[in-house]
Amino acid sequence: MPSRRQKKNVEKRLKEQFIDQRGRPGGWGVGGSILLYTGPTCSGKSDELKIAAERAIDANINYRAFIYEGTETHIPMEHDRIPRNDEISDSYEILEEISQDKDISMVIVDDVEKFDEAIVWVCNFMADHGIEVRAAGWELDYLGEVNDTTAKLMCAADFLVKQTGVCDLCEGYNFPRATRTQRLQNGRPVVKREAYNEKGADFQARCRKHFIPGKKVSYGMSPDDKKFGFLHVITGCMYSGKTERLLTMARKFDVANRRYSFFLPDPNIKNNGKRDTKADKVVSHTGNKQDAMIVSHSDQIYEECSSGSCCESEIVFIDEAQFFDDSFVEVCNKLANKGFGVVVGGLDNNFRGEPYSHMKDLLATSDRVEKLHAVCSKCNSLFATRSQRIIDGEPAHYDEEVHQPGGKEKYSARCRHDHQVPGNPYKMQ
Repeated sequence: MPSRRQKKNVEKRLKEQFIDQRGRPGGWGVGGSILLYTGPTCSGKSDELKIAAERAIDANINYRAFIYEGTETHIPMEHDRIPRNDEISDSYEILEEISQDKDISMVIVDDVEKFDEAIVWVCNFMADHGIEVRAAGWELDYLGEVNDTTAKLMCAADFLVKQTGVCDLCEGYNFPRATRTQRLQNGRPVVKREAYNEKGADFQARCRKHFIPGKKVSYGMSPDDKKFGFLHVITGCMYSGKTERLLTMARKFDVANRRYSFFLPDPNIKNNGKRDTKADKVVSHTGNKQDAMIVSHSDQIYEECSSGSCCESEIVFIDEAQFFDDSFVEVCNKLANKGFGVVVGGLDNNFRGEPYSHMKDLLATSDRVEKLHAVCSKCNSLFATRSQRIIDGEPAHYDEEVHQPGGKEKYSARCRHDHQVPGNPYKMQ
């Protein structure tokens, strides 16, 4: 396992090699983005990559496809138009390969969950330098545990598609709803990692209700529960319309006379002790408002919905999710497993462009994700995915405090190419 210093030396060398061979990208319109497909087994992720490859060929776009060494590719090779994947064992090998060819403008990576964590840096670097990245992988393993690499890439991606499979145990439900992968051994669910035996193993897509998690996952669901809950996450950068989307959904439930509750984190958490007089209302940037219950810890949400004043609610709305504590992910999944519809809004990345720790896990364990975009304040791109912090008219340094709530006087939306963080050790300035 390479040390952090060794990894930095490798990344520095690759940066210099990449720039030397391919040149430094231009400014506006440089292109380059990450489109990530996630989901359980048999949800069509690799099929989407195959379609991307076919379209690239039709458009005369040069690309390379990569899979992890020893992995059987899921991209069908039905004819000679689709070249076979290059097998690699190290994420950095991808940059080594494409640095030699200036004409490559698209890179396809399948089964990203099998790569080391450096694949996140590699994908970001390629996208920052004008290469279109198309990737796919499991965000949850067969025990229901979060794959940290894919979860981080979900936050880094400019476009995110969470695919669903069809649960064969859902009788009478014909629409796709499976978001988990169940590993079966001789017909029985595997709940211990060491219990796996290659002979007789099988993978099946399962919905939240019928999935049986591993021993380490504390929020399992009983198949006898007739309620179907869900976890829907609305994420994106600042000014992308997350709160407005929550309020719009709440108004629809008002019209349908459905019962729901709204929750917000205590402003003492998000404002470092400075009380906000509008704390009891959800307020969007367009001025729309909604009454909300203030909680100082995520466990309070579960208590209120289980036996408190909100136990009659069918839907639970939660905004500003990035400010909650680390048990927030477990609370949301427990509520969904009890049959509640849980709709959560929150930032996926901080001003540095790095994931909030529990937000990446929330995206991975959710049943549906909407990744919204804003308008870049610098180039007017419609696909801004980063929150730019401004201090005295200049981009905030990487070492500044992560949590600093503010409005347009402190933050603006930026696309990945105009997002600037001086002192960021992981991004070419």
